[in-house]
Amino acid sequence: MRAGFEEAQRLLLSRAAQHLELVAKDLPDRPTLHLFALWALRTKPDAAVIEGILAQEKHPRSYTRVAALGFAVALGDLSFSAALREELLWLIERPVKIEGSPAGFCLDPVALLGILLACVGLQEETDLDLGTWSNDVLEVRRQSQASDWWSELFAHLSARLGNSLELSEEPANADVRLALGSLDLLRRTPSQHAADEVVVVSQLCAGPEEVLDPARGLLRLGVLRALNTADSSLPSQEPEELKMQGTAMNDRCDTAIIIALREEFQELRDQILTDARSEFDPHTTQYYYRFSRPCAQGQAYECVATFVGAMGPTNAAYVAGEMIRRYQPAAIVNVGIAGGVSDDVRIGDVVVADQIDEYLAGSKATGSGAERELLLSGAVHRACPHHLSHLRNLEFAHSAEKETWETNGQALLAQLLEQETVASLTGRALVSEVPTYEVGHLASGPVVAGTVDFVSWLKKRDRKYLAIEMEAAGVVVAGSSTSTPTLVLRGISDLADARKGEVDAVGGGALRRYAMRNALQLLWTLMSAGLLARSRLQTSSRASP
Repeated sequence: MRAGFEEAQRLLLSRAAQHLELVAKDLPDRPTLHLFALWALRTKPDAAVIEGILAQEKHPRSYTRVAALGFAVALGDLSFSAALREELLWLIERPVKIEGSPAGFCLDPVALLGILLACVGLQEETDLDLGTWSNDVLEVRRQSQASDWWSELFAHLSARLGNSLELSEEPANADVRLALGSLDLLRRTPSQHAADEVVVVSQLCAGPEEVLDPARGLLRLGVLRALNTADSSLPSQEPEELKMQGTAMNDRCDTAIIIALREEFQELRDQILTDARSEFDPHTTQYYYRFSRPCAQGQAYECVATFVGAMGPTNAAYVAGEMIRRYQPAAIVNVGIAGGVSDDVRIGDVVVADQIDEYLAGSKATGSGAERELLLSGAVHRACPHHLSHLRNLEFAHSAEKETWETNGQALLAQLLEQETVASLTGRALVSEVPTYEVGHLASGPVVAGTVDFVSWLKKRDRKYLAIEMEAAGVVVAGSSTSTPTLVLRGISDLADARKGEVDAVGGGALRRYAMRNALQLLWTLMSAGLLARSRLQTSSRASP
């Protein structure tokens, strides 16, 4: 029976593809559209063919030429990269509005797609702020155009450039997401991909000869060809398995907690051991741990936690993104340790990041030999303002909870270290007698800060840095790209100087455990007071009788 269904589906896909091939013949004869067609159909012609198409471009310098070059590079021909950089630089210096009206490229969707592909392809090779510029262009388009399938396509590409546009994944746009996914421009879980495939097949069953504009027809044709030539045109799961996995994907939680290292996660595990249940995702090989935390103001918070297992923003961004897609949390919290780089913080204090500076993003190396210099560009990300407001006002609005956190911190230090050792650390101003937290700037990047010289050089960029760590920027980027509120809590475990080895050795790593536990306890304090965001799904289910 299943084999018969697969054969019927293949016939249906083939019939729809034949219809779309006829639709595609109505495509206007323009170089940009020719290259768009090659890109949409995943066709990689020889360089000579691309050069021949580009030679048809009537205007030597125009937004359509930038778009055509963008498609050419997206097709894998990097020989056009230099020309594309030059033309893109020309374009971004032009106004996005002319006498109050949108510039032509803002309203030409195929050309705008080529331009955005150009930005995605060159974002790692240039110090131009392509993210901000593309965001401005899309905002102009949004103000003058009704939302359509192009809007979702552009929003996904904009997310690749570090922007956070309002994004609603419409079921009718499943073919758009499949197209971007197959072209490595959108990361989807296997379950999300399978669900989109089901939607596309359902659409074809309802109307295999649906009337589409030529551009949409080409995009869908590329998807159908890929589906029709796959080993199996159905999702690999049986219907019941797919249903069960879909349920897990929609099992929303209130708070997602992401931690970088196993050592740090151990401190969380010790506090949730009796309550936690594990969930394994075979597609990402990631383990997740579900548990609840009490709230004095109402129902417990439903939480999920995981650890990345490696340092650095890239790994953190990927794991956080998958976690958000799987559990759709109301908020994601990055908890961990960090090195203090300010006189305002000491070991055991907690930094609440209001501004996370990905200081190496877009940086540029110049000069040679002794004249070599790294010019920092950076990308500044901001945490959720609602959570920050609660923390800034905790001592006034929830003074009892804050005092309890401080008292617990004092007791923890006394438990971890001998009284004499504590006295020595406080006397040397390494540890505060009473832990505190500071709201401020955090430096985030793939560098372990272990010298005063490095910290001094870095603080020339921002003298207000309180601490430095390696993963928060990745988590915040994942949060902002999905409009998920983000909170970063980092316990100070050392002072990012030559004393790091000495400090880490105290009590066999006791100060690292102290810092991590203080950060976790601050998170539990927020939950106890009911100050963290709640999942809408969880809230509505609790309100139901």
